[in-house]
Amino acid sequence: MPVKASVIGAGVVGCSIALELQRRGFEVTVLERLGDAGHGSTSASCGIVRRFYSQPGMVAMAQEAACLWAD
Repeated sequence: MPVKASVIGAGVVGCSIALELQRRGFEVTVLERLGDAGHGSTSASCGIVRRFYSQPGMVAMAQEAACLWAD
């Protein structure tokens, strides 16, 4: 009988952990409050909302991307 595991959150980290647990023989249940995988903070990561870079050009690009994402 497989060991049962629950993973809270179906973002990229939660899904990766669930996949690896399943590969190792666990019976995995993934719990996601927003309903579908990838609709939490993971989905916002493609909007380049990070604005803290060490290079001025990257800071400017990230700022512009954040404004476009918000619009």
